[in-house]
Amino acid sequence: MGDNSFLKHFITEPVFVIPGEELVASITGSREEKAEAIVEEAPAIYQSQEATKKKAKEVTFKGSNKKQILVIVDQPGEEFINAADESFLSKIMGAIKLDINDIAIINFSNNSELNKELLLDFSATRYLMFGIDDSKLLKGNFPPYQIMDIGNNKQVLICSALATIASDPSQKKLLWTALQKMFL
Repeated sequence: MGDNSFLKHFITEPVFVIPGEELVASITGSREEKAEAIVEEAPAIYQSQEATKKKAKEVTFKGSNKKQILVIVDQPGEEFINAADESFLSKIMGAIKLDINDIAIINFSNNSELNKELLLDFSATRYLMFGIDDSKLLKGNFPPYQIMDIGNNKQVLICSALATIASDPSQKKLLWTALQKMFL
């Protein structure tokens, strides 16, 4: 290993040493010592990877989340959202110049492990919550139809259930006013 004359065939450009940086050229320790060090490090690395996997819980959602908008509904018995509410949500998204495919939809009933930390880790900047008790999810008391900042440049809008909004003109107006402030 002492003869490095073959390197001139592999390294064709000039090599410079930057002042202030340390040049490490020697190999210290025997192979047995290195092998022992690797064996000692391996379990710690493996355990930390498993801990990371356990922390990163899977959140199932519908949609492509192209615009980083997360819609959270609470509909027990549905995989994501029922057809009537999805149709109404599609009209709402159209009013703010978005498509239903631009968002991600999560059913809170099917994601009981969902909490504020997971929300902040989710790839979204705006959150629309329909029919969700904010004390369950955000551990706060947010006023309905008011855009609130939850940190990391993320906004949340808490609203009544979609079916309730669809049948109440006053709540439609409140929602429309809030959506204009948030998106338009």
